[in-house]
Amino acid sequence: MNKTEEIRQKIDVLIKEKNLSYVEISRSLGKNDAYIQQYIKGKPLRLPEDTRKGLAIILGVSEQLLTDKDLGNIVTPILKRNNPDGMAEIDIIDAVACCGSGIDNCDEQIIGKYLISQKDLMSITFAPASSVKMLRVEGDSMMPTLTAGDMVLVDTTHCYPTGDGLYVLLVGERLMVKRIQINPINNSVRIKSDNPEYAVINHDDYKETKTIGEVIFIYKVQKVR
Repeated sequence: MNKTEEIRQKIDVLIKEKNLSYVEISRSLGKNDAYIQQYIKGKPLRLPEDTRKGLAIILGVSEQLLTDKDLGNIVTPILKRNNPDGMAEIDIIDAVACCGSGIDNCDEQIIGKYLISQKDLMSITFAPASSVKMLRVEGDSMMPTLTAGDMVLVDTTHCYPTGDGLYVLLVGERLMVKRIQINPINNSVRIKSDNPEYAVINHDDYKETKTIGEVIFIYKVQKVR
């Protein structure tokens, strides 16, 4: 067995030890659902540097573990070193993601921080806190899923749709929260609103859909009194 195969086996063992699936790791890396499973089986032959770094963070190991000839060279896990029992800071962005016809505000101005425990964040996403943003939504096109004033957490590591779900899209100079459906046969995309009164938008290629990130969590706003 060569060193490359040993590394693949070691990664596979780490994935199983953490009770993770190939699909969720692939999506967290912004890849197609089968990417990691294909890598374990031998394709691609090597992981690109940015993908390797992301995988190391997800698995909580040093990046060196995925590259060194000495596979026993395991340093302090990254997640432990980053204090998983502490708090993570999520940037609150002054950019309204409109659930409707869009809004002309794409400036990523940080107006505050949202504190969340590392454990709670890890239960939502494997993405680092620096890649997660909080935005407020407006409009009625995504009702009843989203209503005006709701806050969403957006994983910005997804630079194009990696599967069906809710995404913050950049359409012209407008931000929109929409539901994406990908046709796996021809990679075409349907951009839908949950409110049936809004029209469906069709794109021929999902990679041409300008994606700010995937909505991974919703904070519902409800007036108590």
